[in-house]
Amino acid sequence: MSAGRQVLVRRHRLCRNEIAYLAPFMSQFVICSVRSNKHRLTQKTSVMFIALLVVFGSCLMGARTETSGLPSKWNVRYYPNPRRSFQQCGRYSQSWICDPNELLLERDANEINDMLSRVNAETVCSCPTCVSKREGFPIMVAVMPEMQKILNRSDSLDDLMVEARLFAYYLTERYKFGECEDALTLILFVQESGIAYTITRPKAREKITDEHVSQVTLDAWDYFQSSRRGSVAFGLKQMIQDYKDILLNRYERRTPIPPRTARRRSYPSSGTISNAPGVLTVLVLLVSGLVNKLC
Repeated sequence: MSAGRQVLVRRHRLCRNEIAYLAPFMSQFVICSVRSNKHRLTQKTSVMFIALLVVFGSCLMGARTETSGLPSKWNVRYYPNPRRSFQQCGRYSQSWICDPNELLLERDANEINDMLSRVNAETVCSCPTCVSKREGFPIMVAVMPEMQKILNRSDSLDDLMVEARLFAYYLTERYKFGECEDALTLILFVQESGIAYTITRPKAREKITDEHVSQVTLDAWDYFQSSRRGSVAFGLKQMIQDYKDILLNRYERRTPIPPRTARRRSYPSSGTISNAPGVLTVLVLLVSGLVNKLC
């Protein structure tokens, strides 16, 4: 990977640790300032103040510099893997979610990662090696502002879904890991188009069918069209919980979204994966028809 394409780790989360460390010194500075004659800064407190500004300023400048190195439109070849390059995904340790541009609040990203960890721990995939080692079905989440199209198709719903399908497929090819590589499920969210697309590998598709994917995505699509902060995270959490319930054979279809809420969306965000290319178009049309009924 060239230097220009190298993903830089942002530091503004780390700045919080530096701020926490400097807080007692900043408090001491204020106290010293107040106690100084005529509220003038003594030489000692002046030096302390300048030192704090230098450290704090360098932290913020570092955050701005490294943020500018992150692409807003991701090429599938360079999108990081949270199991291997977790720092490039904005994470502190090996994770199941990658959010390099930090579109999600840190709290939400942590909660989503915890949910994904529990899915892997509480389920058992159907591969013989998984059964013997009690490995679960892995679900991963990839979040990005915009994806770089692979086929360079139009911005119509059908073409965007095809582009999302290919992007997600190539990501799963790069994300393969564990004893049973075909048990992976990946949820791809693209902010610019509002698409939440789920791709299931063959073993995962034995449990999470294309019909399940359509239902789960349709039930959550309204959250991905909202501009309210935290709405996307809520939608992802709902999808993860639904997929977990499907894997544990306890899934019940949610109540359809009321029409007055549905009118906020630009188009439905739904995604399924199948070996037959024609199935994708049929499912897109089916979802579109269901949404029209809701509207």
